[in-house]
Amino acid sequence: MASTGNVFPTVSASVDRAGSTAWTSPGNVVSDNATDATAVVPTDYLVTSGYGFAIPTNAVIVGVTVRVEASESGGGASDYIPQLHSATTPTLIGSAKSAEAVNGTTKVISTTGGVTDTWSAGLTPAMVNDAGFGVSIWSTDTTNTLAIDFVTIAIEYSFPFSVVMAPPRPARRGGR
Repeated sequence: MASTGNVFPTVSASVDRAGSTAWTSPGNVVSDNATDATAVVPTDYLVTSGYGFAIPTNAVIVGVTVRVEASESGGGASDYIPQLHSATTPTLIGSAKSAEAVNGTTKVISTTGGVTDTWSAGLTPAMVNDAGFGVSIWSTDTTNTLAIDFVTIAIEYSFPFSVVMAPPRPARRGGR
């Protein structure tokens, strides 16, 4: 199995989720720079894209892992929900993952998905190679401020098994 490793997005934006709060400095999540995108919950979508994947067209996507470094401030814990998208509007695809809990101002890296988890998204190389592919993150909590330092995606893929038949051997002549 092949892997892209953890790849940072090159684009991140706050996209309206009716009645929610916009992210401040969403572009800060494109690297592990200790500078956060923040939003008072509930939040708009934090949409990441531009991962620059170059998965071979004959590959089979077998897993997607999303890593998010986050913290929160305020009373009690907050959470966020990650879901893959196929365009930066975002067009959500597959299944949203369970909410990831964030508790306190110490940044913690959470991992969602895995090497054999395709998020029920029916992913193809063309989909993940598209510049609009990525992950959207939002919170439906009602108190606290959520802070995200970085987001990465790793894609695991394999190649279909094929059998190549050898040509038949010529018959042996002679007595043996």
